[in-house]
Amino acid sequence: MSRRLRAHIWLPLFAYAIGMFMLLPILWLLISAFRPEYDIVSAPYSLPEKLTLGNFTQLLQLPGFVSSVRNSFLVALLATAFTAGVALPTGYLVSRYSFPGRVFFRSLAIIGYLFAPAVLALPYLQILSRVGLIDSLAGIVFTHVAFCLPFSLSLVDLIFRSVPISLEQVAMLDGSGLRVRLWRVLVPVTRFQIGGLMLLVFTISWKEFFFAFLVSSSVGTRTLPVLQSEIDRKST
Repeated sequence: MSRRLRAHIWLPLFAYAIGMFMLLPILWLLISAFRPEYDIVSAPYSLPEKLTLGNFTQLLQLPGFVSSVRNSFLVALLATAFTAGVALPTGYLVSRYSFPGRVFFRSLAIIGYLFAPAVLALPYLQILSRVGLIDSLAGIVFTHVAFCLPFSLSLVDLIFRSVPISLEQVAMLDGSGLRVRLWRVLVPVTRFQIGGLMLLVFTISWKEFFFAFLVSSSVGTRTLPVLQSEIDRKST
């Protein structure tokens, strides 16, 4: 058997094995969701003897669960939309145009991550208090956008710089302006990279706890991670 043929056989098998290893915790989590509580406590590492929907019934009957899921989804969706609306045009300008301080601006976009979130909490809360966004979903969206925008800007800049400028030059010959070149040329070409980045932003916003806990103080603005924290605190 030639080396190339062995590579074609073993490399996909190795990739499938890695994928199954990564999916195993998720699969085990799904199985555990259908197991009765006594079964999980008595034999957590064994195969389930009985499957039930009782866990989901109790979860849906939990006070505030449905509203917390709705709040988390709405906050994550709005944070992703606002981040994309700012990061895409700004990243395009940074990647394609030279202006004084461009290198400093690229560095400034990630300097904020040198500080712990607790350090930035007080300035954020003071800003939200002045504009009346404490205990509101808009305030949580603001903090999530402020957290996700810097790294999104840096990644959009790198993504757009990887696209040959010749594609835009062809569009410019057809009389396309800046907006058309961005939304009709660059974004379609890099849709998978941009989509992956926006999925990451949505995931970060969906499970973010620290700022959501600080901003929300009522049941109506509570997100799912905050509700989960309250459940864990009451059960201990």
